[in-house]
Amino acid sequence: MSERYLSELAAKLWALYKKERNISALRGLLLLAVLWTSLLALGFLLSLMLVSTGWAKLLFPAGVLGSILLAVKFIIHPAIRKPTPSSLAKKAETGFPELEDRLISAFELAPYVSNPKGFSPQLVEAVIGEAYQKVGNKDFTCLADRRSLKKAARVALLSTGITALLSLASWPVFKLTLTALANPFASVEEVLPYRLFASPEGGKVARMKDLEVKLLAVGKNLPKKGTLYYRYEGGSWHPAALKLEKTKGSMNPVSAESARAGYAFKELRRDMQFYFASSRTKTPTYQVQVVDVPYLTHLRVRVKPPAYTGLPVREGADNDGNLAALFGSKVALSFEAQKPLSSAKLVFDDGKTVPAELDEKEGKAEFVIARHGHYKVQVTDRDGHANIDPIEYEIRPILDETPQVEITHPGTDRDLTEQLFETLGIEARDDFGFSSLQLHFTIASERAPERKKFLNLPLSQAKENSLVLAYGWDLSGLRLNPGDVVSYYAEVADNDAVSGPKKAQSQTYRFRLPSLDEMIAEAAQGTEENLSALEQAAAQQKEILEKFKQKSKELLQSGKLDWETKKQIEELAKNQSAVEARLAEMQKSFEENLRKMEENRLVNQELAQKMQELTELWEKVATPEMKEQMKKLAEALSKLDPELLQRALDELNLTQEQILKNLERSIELLKRMALEQKMDAMLKQAQKVLEEQKNINQEASGDSKKSLSELAQKEKKAKEELEKLEKQAAELKKELEKNSQLDSAAASKMCNSPSQSGAREKMAETQKNFEANQKKSGQESGREAEERLEKMLADMQSAKEQLDQSEKEKMLAEMNRRLNDLLTLSEKQEDLSKKLEELSRQEGANYSEAAQEQKELSEQTQKLSAELEKLAEKTMFVAPERNNPTGQCMNSMNQAVRNLNNRNPMGAIQSQKEAYYQLNKAAREMVESMKQCQGGQSGSGMKEAMQKMQGMCNKQGGINAESQKLMEGKGERATLSPEELDAYGRLRAQEQEIQRDLDELKRQFQERKNVLGRLDELSTEFDKLVEDMERGPSQGVLHRQAQVLNRMLDFQRSLQTQREDERRQAQKAVDIFHLSPENLPEDAGSQAAEMEALLKKFLDEPHPPEYQEAVRSYFEALKARNFTSPEK
Repeated sequence: MSERYLSELAAKLWALYKKERNISALRGLLLLAVLWTSLLALGFLLSLMLVSTGWAKLLFPAGVLGSILLAVKFIIHPAIRKPTPSSLAKKAETGFPELEDRLISAFELAPYVSNPKGFSPQLVEAVIGEAYQKVGNKDFTCLADRRSLKKAARVALLSTGITALLSLASWPVFKLTLTALANPFASVEEVLPYRLFASPEGGKVARMKDLEVKLLAVGKNLPKKGTLYYRYEGGSWHPAALKLEKTKGSMNPVSAESARAGYAFKELRRDMQFYFASSRTKTPTYQVQVVDVPYLTHLRVRVKPPAYTGLPVREGADNDGNLAALFGSKVALSFEAQKPLSSAKLVFDDGKTVPAELDEKEGKAEFVIARHGHYKVQVTDRDGHANIDPIEYEIRPILDETPQVEITHPGTDRDLTEQLFETLGIEARDDFGFSSLQLHFTIASERAPERKKFLNLPLSQAKENSLVLAYGWDLSGLRLNPGDVVSYYAEVADNDAVSGPKKAQSQTYRFRLPSLDEMIAEAAQGTEENLSALEQAAAQQKEILEKFKQKSKELLQSGKLDWETKKQIEELAKNQSAVEARLAEMQKSFEENLRKMEENRLVNQELAQKMQELTELWEKVATPEMKEQMKKLAEALSKLDPELLQRALDELNLTQEQILKNLERSIELLKRMALEQKMDAMLKQAQKVLEEQKNINQEASGDSKKSLSELAQKEKKAKEELEKLEKQAAELKKELEKNSQLDSAAASKMCNSPSQSGAREKMAETQKNFEANQKKSGQESGREAEERLEKMLADMQSAKEQLDQSEKEKMLAEMNRRLNDLLTLSEKQEDLSKKLEELSRQEGANYSEAAQEQKELSEQTQKLSAELEKLAEKTMFVAPERNNPTGQCMNSMNQAVRNLNNRNPMGAIQSQKEAYYQLNKAAREMVESMKQCQGGQSGSGMKEAMQKMQGMCNKQGGINAESQKLMEGKGERATLSPEELDAYGRLRAQEQEIQRDLDELKRQFQERKNVLGRLDELSTEFDKLVEDMERGPSQGVLHRQAQVLNRMLDFQRSLQTQREDERRQAQKAVDIFHLSPENLPEDAGSQAAEMEALLKKFLDEPHPPEYQEAVRSYFEALKARNFTSPEK
């Protein structure tokens, strides 16, 4: 039994031994792999660095020796040296401590089972059995150490991976390494780290041609020097030293580098051989054969651009066949070879050929540039030899650029005006001119299908590369209805006769025809907004004035300027500047609203001129005096000088009071003009209803295809328009009733005419007749409606004329009264002056009574000033600064009082004369104002002015085009050639000629302020343009020319509106009233001689020259007292 136990235990221990032996053998094999892969890697690196494989003679023995040692240690020795069961039992006991040395004891006592030698056999068997029981099913093979095997496996995997990467990096080198290690003592061919290449690798070269040979070295550790060996036919080898220049480097030892060198052979005459060599290698030997082939000695091209461009023929440079020319250009190529030729042709890169005409050594060929590509000239001599490697030339076609066109004016979407006339500014550019210019437009309407049309525009500058056109577009023939939209754009085509004309379109803009209701509503809203803004500005100005006065008062009391007061005054100054800026914006808004009203004929010319003059009041806000006073205020604040600041504030307060008066006057005038605007709009609406009724009647009586139901619908709309007019009239009547100064009877007649005309009832009857298919009855009622509408319009126009006439008469009467007041004060002042002259001759005279009379005259003048200010709020013809003597006159009167109190009669007399000079001047201005008020409109020559402006626009457009051409391709400040400077001088002279025409127009319209204002703006722009041109050509001149042209187009459009107004407006008789001051002496006529004497006496006395004209006018007024009161 014990033997079986021992046998099984021994088998388990032997399994442990075989496991350890296998692990050791496998570890040895892995280490062998590590050894040889490491030797391969080392050999690879040595192959890169060394040029021979002698290293293999050392590495191979080292590898063999290492392999033997590893085999002995890890394979042979473990197999030969077998362990005893006891030693294996000790290793098992170490791994399984729970055996408690029973396994060791069992194998040590096992021999005593059969030979006890003092031991009890039963005890030994018991120990063996206990060990067997202890071991049980335990597997001792798990005690074999695998850690060393795993470590060896990782090292082997790493070394194998590195070796594999090296083989991938350079397989030739790796293969060489393998070969060297496999045959360490055999001769292995040397592999250099670089290779040599030659270019060209032999071939044929034309005799007497140069040949350049090149050496290229590629790899690692490149040589710095090389040698070219060459020899001519029948000769010996000649060396030529070369220096290689590196062309690319890298820090990566695997990547290749390169170096180059070259050598040129001049005018080869014989065949030759050559090769390149370095210190370690050389290239193959190459053969160069010298042949007598033809080659070109001269080449020239001649390019003829397409005829439509107008460009001259261009000669190319000698021996330069590269072409850059327009598509369609004809190329004539001529060449010459060094020997007679048998054939020649042009060969293109697309395979096409063009044969050349030959004459001995010379040849010529022609072709047309049609695409981008390359060509070469192939020639063959009479021996059949062709030229070698002919030069390839490039053909680079130049495109005829697409033209450009833009509509510069109006250059935005806008509403059409009633005259349906717009001036378009069109500019086009192309490199070689134009073949057509068209205006395309589409009419979109809710009442009809979309219509597309176009117009051919004139091309006076077709051959130029820029075009500027001012085109007056009359849209009246398009039969537009309110709400219709005309979308339009310009289309230009160039004159490309090769590829066909190319076209370009401008941006599309839109004209919209608004309804009369929209135009009236927009105009009314604009006026209301301007009035509201003006009232706000006046309130703000009043608040600023009060705060300035308060600060002035505080400063006067304290006599010092602290930091807080300084900041408050600075803030008030900012607010004052803000008011001025706001008024400037309001002026622009008002002028734009006025322009629209004029263009749409919503106001008559007289009202338009009043509104234009109203804007002049706003210009007086930002006067030079105000700017100067604001400057003085800022200077005083910076110096912290209370006295200087006090003077500045006092002067500023006076100016601010005048500004406030101007604003308040503007508000009152604008309110009155708003009423006139509404009355004009009502007349316009009434005229529209009448025209619609006439159109309906015409369609009903003619051969129109309109059905009666359509006519009924039109009649309904016309009736609704009349009902709107009645509502507007009722609202206007309420406003007019609030104005007590208007003729109430005329106002009532105008506002009641729409509702009392009976036209609405007849229009309703006409509508019913058409709806009932009673055409004849509808025609009759329609005619009656038309008659009543005509009478309604006539009554409204008559009432409006009566209102205007009544208003004019009232203004003239009041102006007459103020003139009488001025003359009366002047006479009293003159009488007082004469009285004082007599009194001054008396000794001890008492001047107190004269001083009191002078003071009373001053108070009367103050009252008259207030009356004149009230009058100025009612009419534009009275301007306070011209007709009101308050300023200098009051100062002169007060100075006269002070002189009298100081007993200085001569000083008082001088001040009195200055006072009645101011009164006489005011009286003369009042007479002029009355003449303007009572005068009527005269013929204006508007048609001739339009024709002149059209010519000026066209001339300016031509100048702009020439200037653009002159500045093309030049910078901001151009440097011109003498010829270009002459052309620039001619353009400048033409601009000055237009400027003279403009001055003539200004003289023509000097009495038309609504036109003159726009001419002044245009003239200012022209002055700036002429100044810019005087400074020399620049891009700024081009910009200014474009601005001037746009201004001219705007003015031409305005003239068209004015002309249409005058053409449609009926001529009315104008009553001329001769006014006279009241309460004149009955013997005024007999005083003429006396006044002549007084005038002569006064003019003979030493007075300031500027007084004499005023005094003469005063006496002339006194002599001409034959005015009569206006008829009521």
